[in-house]
Amino acid sequence: MARIDFIRHGQPAVHEHDDARRPLTPLGVAQAEHLATVLAATPYTAVYASPLRRAVQTVTPLAAQLGLPVSQDSRLSERRMPGWLADFQGYAQRQWADFDFAAPGGETLRETQARYRAFAAALAPSAVVAAGAHGTAMATLLEAAWPGHGAAFWAALPDAAMLRVVTQGQRLVAAVLPQALGPLGRRVSVSVDRPLGSTHPRWPALRYPVNYGYVAGTLGGDGQPQDAYVLGPKRPLERYCGRVQAVICRHDDREAKWVVAARPLTPAAVIAAVAFQERYFDTTVICYQGSDLDNF
Repeated sequence: MARIDFIRHGQPAVHEHDDARRPLTPLGVAQAEHLATVLAATPYTAVYASPLRRAVQTVTPLAAQLGLPVSQDSRLSERRMPGWLADFQGYAQRQWADFDFAAPGGETLRETQARYRAFAAALAPSAVVAAGAHGTAMATLLEAAWPGHGAAFWAALPDAAMLRVVTQGQRLVAAVLPQALGPLGRRVSVSVDRPLGSTHPRWPALRYPVNYGYVAGTLGGDGQPQDAYVLGPKRPLERYCGRVQAVICRHDDREAKWVVAARPLTPAAVIAAVAFQERYFDTTVICYQGSDLDNF
């Protein structure tokens, strides 16, 4: 599986209205240098960037520290704007409300998403890459992984933040967000109706190697109480209180599953723990930073 760290550019100098030429501010340059220090131990095989100046500047210190070139790829560009807009926020909100909307000369969010997905799908399965990227475009990729959350992710995404995505061909296997979003990080109480060691009520051959239940008072996509896996405890439980450490987005089902635990989890740990049931679905595991990011 390929692993891509999409890195939003540092703080841009917004006085420059030419999107291609807009540089980083002094703070943005400092953010880029800090990223190089934080990510220096990551075993990147390549460093890519959008050809827009601010994105190249953001990953150049990291590439220099690793002794790697910065390969510019136009698929990583920000979504193309129709020109400088006085009401940027209003235009952005309209685009998030209608993924196929763009003013003449502009690009839709669906087209932007397709570019980013094509970039990720083209990487070798063993690739571990850093990619200097852009906030809106990164958010369209998260929207593909976790429908309905792209706009909120974009609104909360800081400059110089990172979105880690794990892919297998066209499939989005996992995403690690830089901060909690939606139910992630929320403290909940799980009523366990299928304790560890029990069997599925309709498929008795399916035995639960973890505790599984529901969050009363919160409805899932199927209109029933939100289902949740409980990871960590090694004995059957009746109730468990913890935080939502991951969301399993099922792309071929109406509902997502929450993963509740006492501590942050890596995507690899979640996938291994729930494979007994989730292997039958097309899923993306969504976690947030706080996990050991270098363990997948």
